[in-house]
Amino acid sequence: MTTILPEGGAVSPQPAIVLEFINGETLSSASFSADTNYLHLIWQISCGLADIHSHEIIHRDIKPGNIKIDGEGVVKILDFGLSRNNAAAETRSIIGTPVFMAPELWGDQTIALTPPLMSTHLA
Repeated sequence: MTTILPEGGAVSPQPAIVLEFINGETLSSASFSADTNYLHLIWQISCGLADIHSHEIIHRDIKPGNIKIDGEGVVKILDFGLSRNNAAAETRSIIGTPVFMAPELWGDQTIALTPPLMSTHLA
């Protein structure tokens, strides 16, 4: 996941979240070489999702464009704009990028913590 940094300075009296700058490419735009360790990338994404889920958070928009690989090969999960706490995740509207959504998210069901794993396989 991206890191939320402590205070960003006194730029404005308005509260703000300051995130680290990640110099790298998204999974959707990355160029991979023959020696790319895909299993390690998938492992990092899975560990990131497991960490998110351990905090009862559902991302709701896991896709290649929301996964970035920094210059050291470290995966970062981005864009928590649609995320929700698991307890408050019941929804009656389709939220996320349809092509990467798990099939059960198309119905009127309570969202469980497992659908993002479907997105991981599609990414």
